[in-house]
Amino acid sequence: MGKFGNITRFYRWIHEVKDTSHFKRFYLQGEDYQWHGGKGYAHFFELDELKSLFKNKAKFLECVGLEGLATPAQEQINKMAKKEPIAWKNWLEMHHSLCNNPMVAEFSLHFMVIEKKI
Repeated sequence: MGKFGNITRFYRWIHEVKDTSHFKRFYLQGEDYQWHGGKGYAHFFELDELKSLFKNKAKFLECVGLEGLATPAQEQINKMAKKEPIAWKNWLEMHHSLCNNPMVAEFSLHFMVIEKKI
């Protein structure tokens, strides 16, 4: 999961934003020890951080932002898909065109890195 994409959706978890030390640990290091109400742990990645984990084991080929620029407005985009088919078609065309831009991938709630083992 991408750190920046999740930051754009933190309005959904105000209680975590109010916890100053926890929120700082999240946006500076990607650490979330309060996942699912404190019952789990998650790490949210920046693209360079994820790539560095495999730098001596694989060659980076591509990254893909799965939600891409829809991340902060997924509900609205889904409504548009149902009500505005032409707008939806145009949105999907834009998404397919830009989803492998590294900035779009990092902005996405989820991103995928494609690498080849060396």
